[in-house]
Amino acid sequence: MQPCQSLERISDCAGETALTRVLNKGNTYQYVFHKPNPLMQGFYLMLVIGGFALFVQFGLPLLPNRRLGYFHVVFPFVFVLWVLLTFVAASNSPPGYVTAKNAALLERVYKYDGFLFVRQECSTCKTPKVARSKHCRMMGRCVEKYDHYCPWINNTVGGLNFRYFLLFVLSTAVFLVYGTYVIYNLLMFIIERDRLWDVKFMNTGTNELVKANWMIIFQFMMAHHGMLMFLLVLCAIMGITLVAFFIYQLYLIKNGTTSNEAQKWADVKDFYASKKWEREQAARGPDFPSDAELLRDTSAPLAERMVKEFPSKPPTNIYNLGFWENMKDVIWPASLEMKRVWLKIQEGKEKAGAAQQANKASEASSSSAGQTPSSATSTPSVASKDKRPTGRGKSGSKKKA
Repeated sequence: MQPCQSLERISDCAGETALTRVLNKGNTYQYVFHKPNPLMQGFYLMLVIGGFALFVQFGLPLLPNRRLGYFHVVFPFVFVLWVLLTFVAASNSPPGYVTAKNAALLERVYKYDGFLFVRQECSTCKTPKVARSKHCRMMGRCVEKYDHYCPWINNTVGGLNFRYFLLFVLSTAVFLVYGTYVIYNLLMFIIERDRLWDVKFMNTGTNELVKANWMIIFQFMMAHHGMLMFLLVLCAIMGITLVAFFIYQLYLIKNGTTSNEAQKWADVKDFYASKKWEREQAARGPDFPSDAELLRDTSAPLAERMVKEFPSKPPTNIYNLGFWENMKDVIWPASLEMKRVWLKIQEGKEKAGAAQQANKASEASSSSAGQTPSSATSTPSVASKDKRPTGRGKSGSKKKA
């Protein structure tokens, strides 16, 4: 077999992979940054499964001990399984796509506020642009209550799967915090078991014996228990990051916004804070359209609507119903409930139509069955008429005799 001489001939070689095909076409950048791909999913699984394998190899043999009981021998296995289940759920749950068929239904759930969201058409999908929706360039479709595209789960986060995403973030954050707690106690157990605070260490520079301090013990642990130290730092840093991210998600829920809408509201606040509307009004002069003209033109740019329709301050967020109502909408989305009701209505209509067809069929069968006995009864009536004259003739003949 001839070796591959160039990228153009890679596809002709045995052992061709999807990555080599991408490289061959020169679409590496597009594939990594502009197309859905499982690269970050694989990296996440490598961190979770690989880190847990290191814990099993270097940490589990130290359990149980005077700091951690038997509970911590079994619970990590249950916890990592739960984290992986939430990861699978968040990765495979649909975010809720806007189509021409369900757009009218979704418009009943997500009302237009006339400020951030006005009735218009998606320039890419050519479908109605439902309020709070956005066209996801990664997935190539419009998503209801669009939040963001998450490469860690290779999925768009929208109205229907935000609850699974939030559960995934919470599970991973708690798992990392728990891992930090367990590994910290394992390291402290090693320090106490080996009595490192009572040991004197030799200074390699001066060859003098020095008493233990935190820096010396840290260097000793890095040299002799490097894997556990690595896991501690990894869990601590990623745990703090994810806890902060989860708190930020709760903050967005409290405000009744998504990540996408939060950026829009931030731009609006900056707009009014800089008094930009005053400068734009002065620059436009008397030819600036009137309030009535702008109100008729619902597709006017947001900046123009802010200047004339809301000259002093932006309107309130109509989607903010309070923290608990907002959380309720996250756990059980209103669009999902609306779809359930709609499906019940459609099912009722189908049953009503089937019942009407059954009634028509039964009426048709009964009418056809009613015609058959009438024809059968007409025959004996004729026969009876034929028999009566015969009897009368016999009786009449007897009388004559």
